[in-house]
Amino acid sequence: MEDNKEFQLLREICKDNENKFYLVSDLLEIQRSKALMNRKRGLNDEIESKVESYIKKKLL
Repeated sequence: MEDNKEFQLLREICKDNENKFYLVSDLLEIQRSKALMNRKRGLNDEIESKVESYIKKKLL
């Protein structure tokens, strides 16, 4: 994450569930990378894939 304050806040909010921290962090990074490339195409697919992966891990 770019802003250390954002990172610390997210870490504190998710302190009881590290998996949620990593999920949100990954989703933010996906969004940033698409925004930096000025391409929104594929954003929903990548987010959906990341959330599905998170859910599968939680079910195992």
